[in-house]
Amino acid sequence: MARLGVDYDSVAKANPKIIYASIKAFGEPSPYPNLKGMDIIVQALSGIMDVTGVADGPPTRWGLPIADLVAPLYAVNGILAALIHRGKTGVGQRVQVSMLDCLSSMVAEEHFDVFIGHGYPKRSGNFHDRLVPFGVYGTLDGHVAMVAFQPDWFRNLMEALGRPELVADPRYATRGPRMKHAAEINAMIEAWTSQRSTAEVIRELQEKRGVPAAAVRSPIDVLKDPLLQERGAVVKLEHPGLAEVDAMGMGLPIRFSETPAQFDQPAQELGASNDEIYRGLLKLPDERLQRLRDKGVI
Repeated sequence: MARLGVDYDSVAKANPKIIYASIKAFGEPSPYPNLKGMDIIVQALSGIMDVTGVADGPPTRWGLPIADLVAPLYAVNGILAALIHRGKTGVGQRVQVSMLDCLSSMVAEEHFDVFIGHGYPKRSGNFHDRLVPFGVYGTLDGHVAMVAFQPDWFRNLMEALGRPELVADPRYATRGPRMKHAAEINAMIEAWTSQRSTAEVIRELQEKRGVPAAAVRSPIDVLKDPLLQERGAVVKLEHPGLAEVDAMGMGLPIRFSETPAQFDQPAQELGASNDEIYRGLLKLPDERLQRLRDKGVI
C-alpha cells in the first residue's frame, strides 16, 4: 500500500476523516517479516493447533480456516466502532487487526495456564472433563454430542443407562468428584450409546428426558438442510456468467427485523462495476476513462 501511495498516512492526508482498516497475519510490524501469512501458519503460532486433538495425539489443524474467517469479523467490529467514534467526534482513524492476535485471544479463553499447572491435559479431544458428562459418543450408526453436567440432566442420563443409584454415589454425585472419574463415566456412557442407533439415543435422552443430545451431522447434511437454506445461512452459488452451479456457499447468518439483507446476486466479474464507480460515483468523463484504460490502470 505504501508503494502504491495508498497507505493510511497518505490517504489520511487527503481525507482526515477516513476509516482505514487493514488485516495482517501477524500484525504491523510483523514479528516474522520473512514468513508468509497462511491460515495454518497462524493456527500453529497461536497455540490453537496445540490444544486441538486428543490428549495423546498430535496437534491438530481446525477443519476450517478459522484465522481467515475470524479476523474479518473483528475487523468489521473495529470499523463499526470507529464509525461511531467519528460520528461523535468527527475524527477518523486506522483500524488494525492481526490474525495471530485474534486466535491468541481465543486461546486465552480456556485458562490453559491454570489447567496445565494443575495437571490437566492441554488437549481434551471430544470430551470436556471439567463439565463431564460432556462429549461425543459413538453409536451403532454414527455419533452423538451430549451434555449432562447439570444435576437433573445427570440424574436423567443415569436413569436412561439403568444406573440411577450412581446419582448418590460420592464418586459421581457432584461435578468435582466427577472430574476425577471422567474416564469411567465416559466409558459407561459409550458402552450404552454404542449399542443403540443415533436416533434411539436422542429419543431416550433428548426427547424423553430432556438431556441435551444431538446427532453429529456431516457437512453435506448441513449444506442440504432446507431450514438453513431458507434462512440464508447457506446459499446456492451462482456464477455471473454460468448461472447456478452445483455447490453451496456461505450465506449471511444475520436476520434483521427492518432491514432487508441477503446475498441475492452472484459475485461480480472483474471490472463489472467500473462504470458504476468511475462514471457514477467519481463522475469521470469518458475521455479520462479511456486514458486510464490505455495506460492499463483499469
